[in-house]
Amino acid sequence: MSEKYVLHFGSVTGMPFQYARAGRLAGINSANVIVVDRDSGKLRRQLPFDRALASPLDGLLHRAYKKAEFFLADVLPNTALVHYHSDSIFRKYLDCALLWAFSRPMVISFAGTDVRLESIARKHNPYVYIPSYSAGEKKIRRKLTWISKFIRYAATDYELAEYVQPYFDKVYYLPQPIDTSAFTCRLPAGDTAVPTVIHIPTNREVKGTAYIEAAVERLRSEGLKFSFKLLDCNLTQEQVKEEIAGADIVANEIRTGAFGVFAVEAMASGKPNISYIRDDLLEKYPAELPIVSANPDTVYPVLKKLITDADLRTEIGRKGRAYVEKYHSLEAVSATLKEIYCEVGLPC
Repeated sequence: MSEKYVLHFGSVTGMPFQYARAGRLAGINSANVIVVDRDSGKLRRQLPFDRALASPLDGLLHRAYKKAEFFLADVLPNTALVHYHSDSIFRKYLDCALLWAFSRPMVISFAGTDVRLESIARKHNPYVYIPSYSAGEKKIRRKLTWISKFIRYAATDYELAEYVQPYFDKVYYLPQPIDTSAFTCRLPAGDTAVPTVIHIPTNREVKGTAYIEAAVERLRSEGLKFSFKLLDCNLTQEQVKEEIAGADIVANEIRTGAFGVFAVEAMASGKPNISYIRDDLLEKYPAELPIVSANPDTVYPVLKKLITDADLRTEIGRKGRAYVEKYHSLEAVSATLKEIYCEVGLPC
């Protein structure tokens, strides 16, 4: 690239691609690069990106070569700032140390399990689930200590900020961006006799799927008329979008204590979204946050209320779309990104 650009490195549910788009809206040359066009674990969601360095068929040696070539021929000479998204080009964030030596501005964002510290999380949230693939607190703390030697700034959500705050000079709040024009607002119909509830268990334990299913069975046993769809977690983003459009209620995640991009997509589609928001975090969000908070102890009455109150579903759906347009649209996030980047060292 002839013009210096902001590199968004990593995948994380396709968000880095959207951040790069938001950056371009702010007049910042930006690109999202990943190592391999491959989703996390067994997922096949066809997440978007600007460029992949290698294909899934390439061997480890070839991938290592492509990463080294990319770093030396592109990252070093062409980037004005590097925004890492829960990943690094080389093992152990060695590239961060090299960029630090060249005084390159850097920011890092996190995904969740990669930095969530159980001892802190449980102080606020008895429902949180730490999966077995978590690195564990000692390793997470060592990683943050190492990364923060080179990267001075982090940008993440309110829940994750508490875990990483001690390690960085400043932690910025960065909303999840989505292209609102790609989501048609289709409010739940007020005359629906059998409303549809959907849930996508990308991780059953983290999402609290068993608690949602138990609430569904209890409501069915009481004779409540509704449809419940447990979606395949391997659906593409376009397929998920279609399922949201046809739903009346989205039951998202009820254990983490904060909301993710799926909740934002549901709100953009005009659907009431159930996610657990910790009480201590509620005051940090804008007062008009329309997410319906529920945890494993309260998901039954919350779900029942939404199923039986069509007017409430419509009202929350309308507020959700307005909220996303104001705080999570590419245009809104572009302004936030530019402010952060200018402060951390991007020539503005």
